[in-house]
Amino acid sequence: MNVNLRGVFACLKYQLRSIVDGGSIVNVASAAGTYGGPMISPYIAAKHGVVGLSKAAAYEYADRSIRVNAVCPGWTDTVLAQEFIESLNGLITPNTVPQLFKHFAKPEDVAGIIVFLLSDDSKFATKGVFAIDGGYVA
Repeated sequence: MNVNLRGVFACLKYQLRSIVDGGSIVNVASAAGTYGGPMISPYIAAKHGVVGLSKAAAYEYADRSIRVNAVCPGWTDTVLAQEFIESLNGLITPNTVPQLFKHFAKPEDVAGIIVFLLSDDSKFATKGVFAIDGGYVA
């Protein structure tokens, strides 16, 4: 909770203080922030919190032309994810995760949407929750 929710809250607090005349903030939640499931309830609660915090901030700071969105990546091929998957002794693979694409996302797949949301090309997008999960929560 301290990293996954409180950390985002602290960053958001200082970002909002520093933006003077409009801007964009993108918070990273997780696909777990859009569903419920067993065994990881603190993580799921924290990521739901990031989604809710993003929506509330978007509403509260719209009068200052600050856009706030959340991205919700699914399984992403990172060192941390690989270490976690290895610790589960083969219980999770791209073929066992119920997603439409039979591979995990690459970090650049997530980064592309973040870059778009931070750009002027998305100047009317706020309070959004964007799944980047290969259809995992579909």
